Parts: sequence; structure tokens; C-alpha cells
Amino acid sequence: MRQLLRWQGEVGEALGVGSEASGLDQPVYALTPDARIISLPPGATPLDFAYHVHSDLGHACRGARVDGQLVPLNSALRSGQTVEIITARRGEVAPSRDWLRPDAGYLVSHRARQKVRQWFSRQDAEREQAQGRGQLERLLQRMGATKAGHDALAERLGLADAGALYAALSRDELGPRAIERALKPDDLPAPADPLEPPALRVREQATGPSDRGILVAGVDAVMHHLARCCHPVPPEPIAGYVTTGRGVTIHRANCVILAGLRARAPERVVNVQWPGQSSGGERARFDARLLVRAAHRPGLSGDLGEILAREQVPMVRAHTHRVGDEAVITMTVALRDADSLRQVLRRLGQVPGVSSVVRQ
Repeated sequence: MRQLLRWQGEVGEALGVGSEASGLDQPVYALTPDARIISLPPGATPLDFAYHVHSDLGHACRGARVDGQLVPLNSALRSGQTVEIITARRGEVAPSRDWLRPDAGYLVSHRARQKVRQWFSRQDAEREQAQGRGQLERLLQRMGATKAGHDALAERLGLADAGALYAALSRDELGPRAIERALKPDDLPAPADPLEPPALRVREQATGPSDRGILVAGVDAVMHHLARCCHPVPPEPIAGYVTTGRGVTIHRANCVILAGLRARAPERVVNVQWPGQSSGGERARFDARLLVRAAHRPGLSGDLGEILAREQVPMVRAHTHRVGDEAVITMTVALRDADSLRQVLRRLGQVPGVSSVVRQ
């Protein structure tokens, strides 16, 4: 091979073309360690060589030896040189974006540059797909439509497949409203699931017709449930949603779940109001769930229970677990109204070691 290349140079000189000038138009013939000949464009580098041997070899390339000597990856090769590629360890295979910089001189071959661009395009597409899929699953979960088929949604939105849907979400070309409009009734759960708790009656024994629990559209004695998504407490503004076979679910008026239900079936939303005092003068009580975070210490639960007893607020249930040195307590308490809630939050927040108390 080297002899043929020398003859080629001699013929060029005999024809009056300088060897340096003729080299600009002639390909470079480099050899692999097992003597395979690789034809490269003039000015090609060891990185070009690696990509011409195989794409995977190019992606994994981290160094090169030319005729046994280590050389930079942007060195120009000459015909007849033997090139050995040094590769990265498994798991570290990835080209560098610097290889595409024209001023760096790593790649001369258009074919090699195209392979590097394709690698990055695939990586970007995979990242885009994963991000879009996560966004879609979170949206469907929030809308209660986890059974909706991704391919079916894509078809309704005029997209080729679920992959195109993921990409559109990732690029912010689609938003939650578009997904909601594409959902069909079969994709959505029955309103009673998962918003409905088991029958949760207002803790009030009353005999008067106007004191028999929450009034629904001016009619008393209607079966109702407090929504677990927002746990309304009087005197917060409320609204009711008529379910199938489960009565009326009572939400806060500004509940985001209620807003979604209202958008799909506005005719099911009814006006409701809190009850007045019972005949014995005792107000009804309503459950509220609180989340307390505090430094773990002996006697913490007792101090919290003492505050509730002092405020005459019954504790329905409580659960405590530790996260490092922090105690996280979830408790459900029976309150009379929003003023009682604010007072309890304030007093619990004053207990030594408590860092935060919020209503869930």
C-alpha cells in the first residue's frame, strides 16, 4: 500500500502537479491494526477514522495511537499510517459536542459529523419522550383519568402516536386544557371514586327542619359527604356535586377538583349551605386533617394532645412517623368552624420544637 502511494506521488510530480497540491484532492488511506484499509477524505483525523470504521467505535473514541504514538484526536492523518483507537469504558460511551465545532478540527468528514449529530438527536428525543410521558401521566392522574390510552389521546389530538404526544407536551406545544378536551367520558372515573369517602355524616343531632345537616338547594335531609380532597370547614364557601347513588359531595367552592367536575358536568353542581346551630345550641363538628412537623423529642405527642384538650377539640385519629430527627404527625381533628381551625393551628405552632403546622 505504501509503495502504491509513493508511485502515485511520483506520477503526480511527473505530470507537473506538486505532491502537496495533489494531496488536497486525493483521499487518505489509513490502516487498521489488522491491516484493513480505510479510505478517508483529505485532512481526516483519527476521529474521522473511528467513525468510518464503525459508528459505535466513533462514539466510544477517547484517544488514538498513530504508528504506535499517542496523538490528539484532531491531528491530520497521512496515507499509509496505522491508526489504533482507544475507547471509553462501558457506560461512558458518548460523543462530545465539541467534536462538531468547526474551529476545533476534530471532524473533517461529513459522514462522521452526521453520525455525531444523529447521536445527539436520538438522546434529545429520548429525553423529550421521557419528560413528555411523565407530564402526561401526572396530568391524567390529576384529572382522575389514568385509564385513558395514550395512543388514543394522540389520535384524537391529530398526532401520529403516543411518542408525538409526549414530544408535543415536552415542547409546550400542548397544554392541560387540550388533554382535558381530548378525554372521553369512558376515560374518567365515576365521580364517587376516588373523591368519595365512606358515608361521613355531620356530627350533629338535630330535630328542627333547618338544623338537619347541610342544606342542599333549600332542601334538608339529603345524604351528603364531605370531600376528602379539600375537607371543607364552616364558614368556608362550599358547593355540592351530585353523584350517582352516593348523594351530594360537599367541596370548598374554590376546590380544584370541583372545578374540573364543574367543567365536565355543570348541571351536577348545586348550591349548598352550612347548617345553623342545633336545638341544644351546640354547633356541628367537621373533620380537618392537620400536618405537624417538629423536632423529635419525648413528650411531644402529649404536649400536642394537651393543646387540643385545652381548646376542646377532639382528636379523631393520628399517625406519627420519624424522618431522621424530625417527627411528622398527621392528625384528624373535629372542629366547629374556621375560627376554631385558625386557633388550633396557632396554638399547636407554639409548642416547643414544632417547626410547622398546616391544614392538608
